[in-house]
Amino acid sequence: MTTTFNPTKISKNHSEAPEVPTLGSELLIEVLTDRCAGCQECLIRCPTGAIGLDTDNWIVTVDSALCVGCGQCERTCPFSAITIDGTPKVAPSERHYLQNRAIPAIAPWEETRSGFSNLEAVLAEASRCLSCPDPTCVRGCPAHNDIPAMIASIREGNLDQARSIFEATTHLGSICSRVCNQAVQCEGACSWKLAGNEPVAIGLLERFVFDNSEIHAPHIEASSSMKVAVVGSGPAGMSAAWEFVEAGAEVTVYEADPIPGGLLNHGIPEFTLPSEKVSEVWKSLSDAGVKVELNHRVSQDDLQDFTEKLDAIVLANGASSPIRPSVQGLDRPNVIDAMAFLAAYGEKLGAHNDTNAIEGKKILVIGAGNTAMDVGRIAIRFGAIPTCVEWVTESFARVRSDELEEARHEGVSVRFNTTATLITDGKATLVTTQQSDPKVLPKLIPGTEEIVDADIVVLALGYRLGSEFGQLAPQAPFRASESTKPDDNWITSGIFSGNHNYNRSIADLSWKREVAVAAARSPYAANVFVVGDALVGPSSVVEAMASGREAARASIRAHASKK
Repeated sequence: MTTTFNPTKISKNHSEAPEVPTLGSELLIEVLTDRCAGCQECLIRCPTGAIGLDTDNWIVTVDSALCVGCGQCERTCPFSAITIDGTPKVAPSERHYLQNRAIPAIAPWEETRSGFSNLEAVLAEASRCLSCPDPTCVRGCPAHNDIPAMIASIREGNLDQARSIFEATTHLGSICSRVCNQAVQCEGACSWKLAGNEPVAIGLLERFVFDNSEIHAPHIEASSSMKVAVVGSGPAGMSAAWEFVEAGAEVTVYEADPIPGGLLNHGIPEFTLPSEKVSEVWKSLSDAGVKVELNHRVSQDDLQDFTEKLDAIVLANGASSPIRPSVQGLDRPNVIDAMAFLAAYGEKLGAHNDTNAIEGKKILVIGAGNTAMDVGRIAIRFGAIPTCVEWVTESFARVRSDELEEARHEGVSVRFNTTATLITDGKATLVTTQQSDPKVLPKLIPGTEEIVDADIVVLALGYRLGSEFGQLAPQAPFRASESTKPDDNWITSGIFSGNHNYNRSIADLSWKREVAVAAARSPYAANVFVVGDALVGPSSVVEAMASGREAARASIRAHASKK
């Protein structure tokens, strides 16, 4: 069944230049003829056809009536031969971060981030996309989803087609659209954002597509003699299993937990990611023939047996060893790891069970990343009083700005430049820190100690790789070498001339992800591929998904070449 709706009057070919909006002031574009070399880097990337070429003098020309001020030409010109002055011609975004937020005391288990609820807003937002010929948003996406083509399908009124375009590169659209940090990925690399404007709300458009179109099952092309074991059922394992089963392989997924999904189940609260979005993917995989062995923690002996009997093994078991800070008193019974807290209280919350279990308790969360925000927000829903402490400066912290905003909105106290030094029964000693450089560790400021109530202390500083598989798996995370330079296509795209996040450029973050995902294509040992967090340490859901996809495809190619 094809899901359609009445489109607006807009181009039906995403390669065609979009209609130029009438917003913004008159733009003044100047071509510095003494600098222009006629290389046409700007011409081939202009999304509106505003740039031409004077073949007599071999310099570019600009039609100001067609220019929207996106700045692609300025960013991509190697000689700084074009300047643009004036307000860009772009419509305001339709996104609403705080729209219809659930109030914890009323509906604590409901999803708090609302998506687009009406077609008019979707079409208006989709019309903001410039359909850039060299789309930097695709480079910013670790999965390299064809975002312009997806948005063009929305404008054409074909949601099924939009979904199919994304499913060529992602199997977790309904999940990624909810949990991706688009600000440092696709939206951070949007041409409008690189020019200093509000980006196209790519995540919200993706969510609308996947929430309002028919679920597609894996398309099994042909039968294969390939037998595969996937260890772990999180995003990396899900993606690998999907690729393998589509190739006709016999796939068995091993999961230590009683339900499949891994971190997506026990690490992300129901109010951020409804469990049905995870279960519907696993239903599709199971219906396609993927076997799942639950409550099965794979041992080194199991893994050795797999290597002798199977064609491929994918280790997607994540990073499971919690980072423990240098704080006295971590052996106290009131100290708990973040994942254990999320699993225990997240399950109670989802079942609406024992919701007064920690009511009135003072909860100290050591860390202020995304996981810490989840801990604090769950605690609020149980009537507890959470405080997150993070020793780095807020502007250097690796927390999503929307996660931090939502946590504070709901009542979570978040204190940066603060850390704990001592935990006792029901108390904790905090101290103020100072940091002026993100590359230098914060310093403790003597004489700033304070004692606070801490009935429960939750450690939320992240995770390291475990060592359960010995030499068959990495003991340290893969890191892209600083000497690994971006290729010319990345450099000339203009992405490196954009904005920053986490005090690093979007381009730098994107390129490092690119290198890490590519590393998953190489087997770690004979027929053994390591993917996702098990390869690079804690990363995002979409990075893990892309990593699993690439490892599976590489394994499938290698198996086919042996025939």
